[in-house]
Amino acid sequence: AYIETTYGVRSVTVPELIAAVDMVWCCVKPQQLPALLNDMVGVLPSHTCVVSIAAGVRISTFLDLLGDDQPVVRVMPNTPVLVGEGMSAFSKSHSVSDDYTAIITQMLSSVGRVVSVEEPLLDAITGLSGSGPAYCYRLANVMASAVLDDGLAPKIALECAAQTLIGAGKMLLETGLAPEELIQNVSSPNGTTVAGMDVFNQSSIDHDLTAVIQRAVARSKELSEE
Repeated sequence: AYIETTYGVRSVTVPELIAAVDMVWCCVKPQQLPALLNDMVGVLPSHTCVVSIAAGVRISTFLDLLGDDQPVVRVMPNTPVLVGEGMSAFSKSHSVSDDYTAIITQMLSSVGRVVSVEEPLLDAITGLSGSGPAYCYRLANVMASAVLDDGLAPKIALECAAQTLIGAGKMLLETGLAPEELIQNVSSPNGTTVAGMDVFNQSSIDHDLTAVIQRAVARSKELSEE
């Protein structure tokens, strides 16, 4: 009643909703999913495509309850979809049509980039781009903090760090050049980048970041088993 009064929309029950649409997006926490699926059992039309962004919930969970031929798509987005720069990956059951695939790709593309992968690869996607924004925020904070003692204001330092991450990412995506080549393009002999990269190369940051991502991937696999 509050939503209807405040936002001027009509609320409906789950059975009423799924009877009126061709695609249902399950945008709930994993622990809320069983109750939602129970509301669908027996009333969900066999042609309706179910799209889930519930982390760690496998397609087989849906098929066990809804039937082997139910079209089901599992999506792993990340939070930058909120600003139109998301990275989403999806996997689909065998009965998802090309039309549904095209619609889902178009919808996810409207808030960033999207790739289609086999479901076992979603754990790697989760550790890389699903959790990845947190790693970037940590990196941006370290980069900005590193120059505060030189007198740069925190707000300006963070803006410079954030835009540098955005620009570097766009360079990777839009030039098609390998990271190593782009590093060379920034590096002048005996220049500032070379001096900084010398320290970088002597550090354990490559190993540490790999460990961070691999632990996130492992946790994604654990959650799928729970």
